[in-house]
Amino acid sequence: MLSAIPKCVRTFAARDSLQHIWRSNRLFATMGGDSYTLKYFNFRVLGEPIRWQFALAGVPFTDQRIARDEAWDAEVKYKIGWGRLPLLVIGEKTEISQSAAISRHLATKYGLMPTNELHKTRCDELVDNLQDMRLLWRPYIRESDPVKKKILEKEMVEVNFPFYLPRFEDFIKKMGGKEGYAVGDSLTWADLYLANFIEIWTDNHGKELIASYPLLQQHMKKILDIPQIKEWNAKRPVTKF
Repeated sequence: MLSAIPKCVRTFAARDSLQHIWRSNRLFATMGGDSYTLKYFNFRVLGEPIRWQFALAGVPFTDQRIARDEAWDAEVKYKIGWGRLPLLVIGEKTEISQSAAISRHLATKYGLMPTNELHKTRCDELVDNLQDMRLLWRPYIRESDPVKKKILEKEMVEVNFPFYLPRFEDFIKKMGGKEGYAVGDSLTWADLYLANFIEIWTDNHGKELIASYPLLQQHMKKILDIPQIKEWNAKRPVTKF
């Protein structure tokens, strides 16, 4: 089926249509007439927290997954926003780039932004540190040589994860409330980032990665068990990261 779709841009779908417009029960608010298109690669990494926000809010959106290939590197990226994905298109003209900026916009609109100013800052703090960890991990996922990849994984498992994971665990302990969320006592957009990355890292490096971190285990399970997220995950394309 994918061979019939233009090489540069492919939109994955549940069932048979080429464009996937996700609809779920509304949790927060209606769209108010806006239409949304999320442009990203067929990855979870920076796109999934945004897709989860739409699922939680019950807001329809077009999930446009762009092929990361030679055509993208040579031409397509120079025609899209800042040349970076994800990119959120609202209506026909409004575009927002950068995953955290998109997430904050949607969180403010659909109820996942804390009202407490310090809690807002803590969300930024957590997401920024997750992004720092992602940048350390990125060479591993981009490396195609098996020998070099094994060396990079060893460094991740023995150096970088042992530095960051206990700090994420401690963050939940200090900043989270009794409900098990990362910041305060209610679900925020930062929870989606944390659960997404922990899921991806354990998918790639094994569940034993967080065996010593019960709060991270509980947090990931709590977020992934949210009905709207669970339903989305059951239908999304299977990706390694």
